[in-house]
Amino acid sequence: MHYPILPLLAAGVLLFGGCSPEPAQILYCGTASVTEGDSSFDLTRRCGQPTPVEQAQDRPIATPAYDTNLGHYVIQSVPQPYEIWVYNDGPGRPVARINVKNGMITRIEVQGPGK
Repeated sequence: MHYPILPLLAAGVLLFGGCSPEPAQILYCGTASVTEGDSSFDLTRRCGQPTPVEQAQDRPIATPAYDTNLGHYVIQSVPQPYEIWVYNDGPGRPVARINVKNGMITRIEVQGPGK
């Protein structure tokens, strides 16, 4: 029996081609740049201090914890705090909102012009 491999391979590429992860955002600060995974130290060194820093929390993560009073494990919800650093360089320049969690950049979102 003969099965044409090329059409099957092409179908697989089309099917799974859209499943690739979104590329990491890059923030340019003059000639320097930062990307997701860089440290907050690198961010301040390359881009300066943010205008405001907002406090936020991800959805709590449920983790098992041993309760000594009850004598068994219970599910404990632990909030996941992070900061949103905002860089607003004024009119005509894009505003960058950068999520910083545990000293690392986890997300960069570049929005429309600032004020």
